[in-house]
Amino acid sequence: RPRGWPDRLPPPRQLRPALPVVWGLRLFPRAGGTEEIALAQILSELPAPARAAFVLCRLDGLAHPEVVDLLTAADVPDPEAALRAARRVEETVGEAAGELLRSQEFDACSVQTRPTDLLRRRRRFRLVWCAAGITVISCAALLTIGPVPVPGDKQARQTGGRPAISADALLRTAPDVWADTSRVDFSAWPARGSRTDDRELLTRALSAWTAPPPGTRVGAARETSTEPPPKETQLLYADVVGGEAVVLFHDGRRVVRYVEPASSSEPASLDFSRADDSDVTTAAALAVSRKDGRIRYLTAPWIAEARTRDLLRPNSPGRPLDMSGQGLTAAVDAPSAAAPCDSLPVLQLRSSARIVEKHAFLVTDLGDLAPAHLSHTPLPGTGAPARQPREAT
Repeated sequence: RPRGWPDRLPPPRQLRPALPVVWGLRLFPRAGGTEEIALAQILSELPAPARAAFVLCRLDGLAHPEVVDLLTAADVPDPEAALRAARRVEETVGEAAGELLRSQEFDACSVQTRPTDLLRRRRRFRLVWCAAGITVISCAALLTIGPVPVPGDKQARQTGGRPAISADALLRTAPDVWADTSRVDFSAWPARGSRTDDRELLTRALSAWTAPPPGTRVGAARETSTEPPPKETQLLYADVVGGEAVVLFHDGRRVVRYVEPASSSEPASLDFSRADDSDVTTAAALAVSRKDGRIRYLTAPWIAEARTRDLLRPNSPGRPLDMSGQGLTAAVDAPSAAAPCDSLPVLQLRSSARIVEKHAFLVTDLGDLAPAHLSHTPLPGTGAPARQPREAT
């Protein structure tokens, strides 16, 4: 075994093919008749000393004493027993035993050759050549064409590319669907805002989503894709908030916010957030504007009332928060890690009695488009099982 040879592999000499090795030929002993087959079966059942004694007697023609001497020299434990077994074979086969041993079936130097299946070999060669040709053609095509753009890859998007869908093809939910549906999430939001019919604004937003122009600020929540808009994209909102044009989309898996500043010299921004597990609480509001540490939310159509509260002062009553007829709230303070730890502003929302009676819950901003739903789990009593989470109101 050479130095450095892996221990799991056998030595190199054992990896060599056993001789004879012939390409395209099959080697096998000649087949005999029924008598040869019967003799081979009988000999296969004998021990090695008995087979040796039988061959020495019938094939080499040695006398019994000579056979005993040879077997003794070969350290056979009981040569006489081997001779007795050989005599029983002679009695079974008869005088023709010697002739049978001299036949080609028992000749170790005689083999029969035959070519392998020519049709199968031709078929395999054709398959190999076809596979090699396809591989060469594919490699040549890849080298000629170059890398293929992958959908959703920012490097593959072309600046100023046309959107995957037009502004006229955007889905728009009817205003009263939310009150009569079992699926209360972003898909139940109607298209709101004074610029939902502004085709140019919607086209710019979809184009920026498809292929963000240079300088566009793109932000995505964790594990959120920035792929171009699918054909089933829904329009949620389009209006001017704080001097900026804001457009909100929903594609079933994500909510997307496009913000276009009033000045053409300032870049637009795109924000992506996951929405594939939204419900009546997690789809209750979306942040449409962030300025100077304050946020304005667009609430869901099923939100009947909004208040602000301080989580560090749970006994203090909530303060009413103004909302427009479209569900746009006034600016509220956003939680900040840099601010003093003397307050933690949260939003208290109450659902309409048309879907859930007297259901109030808390949400707070964690940096995504949708605020996080707050809940708490009461401590279990002595020996009692853990309790289910409850609304943090």
